[in-house]
Amino acid sequence: MGVNSNVLVGDDYGENFRAYEKFLTLCITHPRLGHSNVLQRFLLEKEAPAKVKIRQGILGTLTKAVDDIRTMNFKDSDNDFHNARINNNENVKHMKEAASAYQKYIDCEHRLSSAYSEIQKALTQIVSDQGNKMKMEELCEVMWRAAEHASEMSHVNATNRQRTMGATLKLYAGYTQSQQEMLNKRVFKLMELEKAKKNYEKAKPQKKQQAENIMRNIEKELSDMTALAKPEMERHNRQRILAMQSALTQVADSEIKNARDGLAVFTKSYSEAQKMQI
Repeated sequence: MGVNSNVLVGDDYGENFRAYEKFLTLCITHPRLGHSNVLQRFLLEKEAPAKVKIRQGILGTLTKAVDDIRTMNFKDSDNDFHNARINNNENVKHMKEAASAYQKYIDCEHRLSSAYSEIQKALTQIVSDQGNKMKMEELCEVMWRAAEHASEMSHVNATNRQRTMGATLKLYAGYTQSQQEMLNKRVFKLMELEKAKKNYEKAKPQKKQQAENIMRNIEKELSDMTALAKPEMERHNRQRILAMQSALTQVADSEIKNARDGLAVFTKSYSEAQKMQI
């Protein structure tokens, strides 16, 4: 069919529902978010809050690009966080690339399903053109059933891949990006602390105490952020591995079952075709 094929696939809202369900489950079982009043109101209040449209202009985009460069070049005093930030930045790229590549793989399966459907139509047309030639009609009927099953099998494979590994890759591509934003916020706080220390050193005697108070407050905020970030990173990595393992297992089980069903159908069709005297 080619990459330019105009094969349309209907919206699978069930995939979105499962993604939201997974996200909410992670929130509810989270040791901190699970007790959040904001989350409780979101789940229990019938009326949704008014939406605020956020517009990001070119200035905001440029600012973000500059901030990303600043954070990447900043040397963290904690080597574990520094290495985690560098590795996670690469993971963001890899996760997005993996999600995109897997989606192309799924799209190819949809194209195969559509191609088998076209074969079915062609076989129907052959029977119509041949008139009442019984043997040809029987052979085309056998091939038609095989093409029908192949089309359905490709469609099922594409759907299962989308709902398992495809959905998991998309979810954790977003989660990995969120982790990077968390790590960058900690870097901004480090930069803020570095600036506060310089201001304290340069402060005049009458402003020394004020500069020290500001520096101590930033140090406490940084300490709190670090204490929160460490278990979050461990939890994220653990959940990501378990989610990937589960998705791979589900994909493998599904495709093994479909392959066995397909083998039975195609073997039967081949046997029937062999017995025909054309």
